[in-house]
Amino acid sequence: MKQKIHNPACIVNQVRIEFTQKPITAWGGLAAFIAKYLEVIEFRSWVEGNIPIQETSHNAKGIYEKVLSQFLTTLIGGGHFSPLRLLSAPCPP
Repeated sequence: MKQKIHNPACIVNQVRIEFTQKPITAWGGLAAFIAKYLEVIEFRSWVEGNIPIQETSHNAKGIYEKVLSQFLTTLIGGGHFSPLRLLSAPCPP
């Protein structure tokens, strides 16, 4: 028979927060920290104002998302960017 482990909870700004026994990694907290840092330094407005790429596809998500993907992949040590198309140039005839 398993013993039930007491799960402490607290309420912050009308949101109930419960803690589990599952281990977590530092990446979760680091992601929130990096997101806040990029917001504080206004990274989005810098990218949109300083990277002169205009996309013409209706399916394009925007240059910021692509630059952010490459930046974060590089930050965590990634080096493979083949699925990421930074320049939306038409194919030559």
